[in-house]
Amino acid sequence: YGAVPNLKLITYYGFSIADNPHDILSLTLEIPSYREEVEQALQRTGVTLDHNLRHGPLSSKLKACLRIIVSTPDELEGIKRGNMDPLVGPIGQDNEKHAMEMALTALQGILEPLQDAMRRFDEALSKVPLQWRMSAAFCRIYLENQIKIIESNICHVEENL
Repeated sequence: YGAVPNLKLITYYGFSIADNPHDILSLTLEIPSYREEVEQALQRTGVTLDHNLRHGPLSSKLKACLRIIVSTPDELEGIKRGNMDPLVGPIGQDNEKHAMEMALTALQGILEPLQDAMRRFDEALSKVPLQWRMSAAFCRIYLENQIKIIESNICHVEENL
């Protein structure tokens, strides 16, 4: 099957792989309060609000997106002039701290409902008809891997705070 994430495996082939190294969690960020300068900085740097989380540290594009979203007007001006490049690295100590705090808040906000869904799933598993138990097990693997991706990213973000 190749380098395929579990969502595609379960959707098209009916199974998932525990600890799939190719698994992803899709994430779309929002600009907290619309600022045209933020949108322009995102466009200028080629960074979008759509990202895929994998096991491990946040991608450079996701970090850049977070840096831009939390940027002050002076930092946005620096990005506009080309004096600061959020893709290369931090554009300021406070900016990086705010970006990582925003990431942590977002990840924790995703993790809690997933953990709750896992608890409810486990409670309902015994009621699943026998002929559907294998499918249910693959769904559980998918959900478990999504939680692991979030937890892995939370650990990396916390290390950078």
